[in-house]
This record gives sequence, C-alpha cells and structure tokens, in this order.
Amino acid sequence: MVNRDLMNNADAEHVARAGVAILDRMQNYPQHIQPLALCAAFITLSEHLRLPAQDLFTVTKNMLTEEENIAEFKALRDYVKYEIKRT
Repeated sequence: MVNRDLMNNADAEHVARAGVAILDRMQNYPQHIQPLALCAAFITLSEHLRLPAQDLFTVTKNMLTEEENIAEFKALRDYVKYEIKRT
C-alpha cells in the first residue's frame, strides 16, 4: 500500500528528475507511441497500486503549479520543449 502522506509530500525535485528519466527512455519509440505508452504504464500502475488516476493527476498538477519555479521542473519542461520532437 502506498503511503499517501509520503506521496502528497513527495520531493518535487525528485519527481521532476524521474520525469526526465522516463521521457528520455520514451524517445526510443515512435512519437505516436510515446503518449499511449506513457498512459498505458500510468493506468496499469495506478490500478496495481489501487490509487485512483484522478488522485494522482491532482497531486501532480498541484505539485507542478506550486513548484513551477523549481529548477528541475524547468528542466523537465525544457527537456520536453527541446528534446521531444513535435510534428
């Protein structure tokens, strides 16, 4: 069982670094597969941990909003902007 207190108070820098690592690995797959693969992994993990997907989205969105000035989130946004090709 995931400790919700730990999840709700997760270190934003660690979350952002993990996000960059995930996106880096996704570049090995075609662009049209990337968002689907990410969603499939997210849904599968959410169901496995018995955590409602909406709860995870809410915690993450709040973290991104509250911590937008953290260098690691800027790095995450820059990574997507400059490294993930958009057609």
